[in-house]
Amino acid sequence: MACSKRDLIMSRTQWEFGILRRIFGTGSWIVVPGLAVLGMALTIPDADQEAGRTLSRPVWASAALTNDVQSFEKKKRQMQAQAEADMVNAVWVVKKLESIDEEAKARVLHRADEFADEYVETLKVINTNVTLSRGSRVYLEAMQYMISGDLVWGWSAPRYWPEIALDLVQIARLTKSKA
Repeated sequence: MACSKRDLIMSRTQWEFGILRRIFGTGSWIVVPGLAVLGMALTIPDADQEAGRTLSRPVWASAALTNDVQSFEKKKRQMQAQAEADMVNAVWVVKKLESIDEEAKARVLHRADEFADEYVETLKVINTNVTLSRGSRVYLEAMQYMISGDLVWGWSAPRYWPEIALDLVQIARLTKSKA
């Protein structure tokens, strides 16, 4: 079946909308930056707030899409068990929009890589941007580690991989935190 250019544009627009819905449908893009700023004892001037959100957007997009690939099978099982027809997951969005199955994960990972590449370019600009405060530049530099950190976390999370057990240190921390 042939697709017109308009169909491809609509599909891409819908796909991007689905990604935006996924990224901003979670609270992580609000909570994690706040924790990072607090943990690094940074001061971000009000004038830099919007620039920080805009410039770091590819980080959250890449992390969210990577997480969607890693969590897809678990979420699909949950959706089926609860007899639901939909879920907030980029792999699901691509599968539905493009009527594809296995290739959906690869497409989502490719888009996550594009966002990561975009952030690498953003970092080059940030380091020479004298209009941003030092705190903002440090924050934006640190956010690049969110991409790889989220990837590694997803690979080793018992939440997505039941065959991976918590180690003794993790269990001890959980036990002590509940006491």
